[in-house]
Amino acid sequence: MEYNMEQVSELTEPFDWMMFLDLKTFSSVISNAQGEFKKLLDNAEFALSRNPKSMEIEVMVIVLHVMSKMGVYDHSLVGKILDMLFELEGHFIPLFLDALVRDDDISEADSKAVEYFLTIGSTKRYRLGDGRQVRFVDVPFMNSTLAGITLRSGRPSALRTFLRFGADPSVALESLAVTGLTTDPRRLSVKRKRALDILASAAPQLPLSLASLLPTPPGPLSLKHSCKVVVRRCLAEAGYLPLGIPTLRVPSDLHRYLDLDVF
Repeated sequence: MEYNMEQVSELTEPFDWMMFLDLKTFSSVISNAQGEFKKLLDNAEFALSRNPKSMEIEVMVIVLHVMSKMGVYDHSLVGKILDMLFELEGHFIPLFLDALVRDDDISEADSKAVEYFLTIGSTKRYRLGDGRQVRFVDVPFMNSTLAGITLRSGRPSALRTFLRFGADPSVALESLAVTGLTTDPRRLSVKRKRALDILASAAPQLPLSLASLLPTPPGPLSLKHSCKVVVRRCLAEAGYLPLGIPTLRVPSDLHRYLDLDVF
């Protein structure tokens, strides 16, 4: 069954998407949905019919995942839905639950969805309650960013993904000051050690208490590492991480180094 414009209007009207979205594009997404996508949209429509107000966030998340699976790279359209999700929820945790919980066990499809949202959000900034403006990937949840959560919980694969897409490693470290992390190497899991190692590959400098947990003893930062930190920071500020790395006129080995593929 295909959704016509009137049906799309009924689906979106409860939270005034009509005012913000390109309805023609959105209609095309819905009308071409089949199989798994169609089931997701049916769930969204059912949720709205049951309790429109309380289900706004759930429906937005469902529609965003449908768009990610269908490869809708309309930054303006998807970006406006992200803006409304932030306005209602104040963070983007619902989009990344699989990565935050499952890490290495995450499916290829869910991994692509994570990269889709990070790509769409790469140029977006959001104002927090304290007046600070932060990048999409650094929007906090309960005093911790996506990178901070994965660092603390020992999710190295997810942490690397968030760092690749411009998560600020210094902000991730700040979350440890709030929640704490054991400085006893014997009590630190293998995955947490790996996550700390990945963070060190992107961070300007680790506190000595954390650096001492790494396999390699702490020492002065190399010029190569310092340059990587600066280049990555510039690309992140411009919204070009990691997709802008291959455009840099440097050897391919340095592309991999800048993309945190080699340390």
